Amino acid sequence: MEKETLNAYASEVVAMTTSLPEFDVGGRTELWAVLWGLKRSWELIWKRLIIETDCMEVIDLVVSGWPDYHPDWHLLEEIKWWMDREWDVRLDWCSRDVNLAADTLAKKPLLSAKGINFFCTPPRCIQSLVGTDAIV
Repeated sequence: MEKETLNAYASEVVAMTTSLPEFDVGGRTELWAVLWGLKRSWELIWKRLIIETDCMEVIDLVVSGWPDYHPDWHLLEEIKWWMDREWDVRLDWCSRDVNLAADTLAKKPLLSAKGINFFCTPPRCIQSLVGTDAIV
């Protein structure tokens, strides 16, 4: 995908955080973020999608499969179903050193509300980073 294309979609960044450390067992938050990103991208009729994550465990599970007893098998099955639809989807690993927006969100307590929090527009603390990450 060309840089111009990435920059055109930079405003459609969706962030997801959780303030429940016990919730994020084995990358559960990352699984939900991938699933939500797939669904949102389908709604926007994007036909080519690259999802980047710094959680190698999630990539391994989605690409290589998971045991029947995995606690999040239902999320993994739904992610796989969305990825297998008729579009070009890729799940890539990226270092937190490269993805400054995600790193900032992970380190900054944005909300005191318990649970999972979605942002339809980038929070102020990462707005300047979104464009930078898209160009890298």
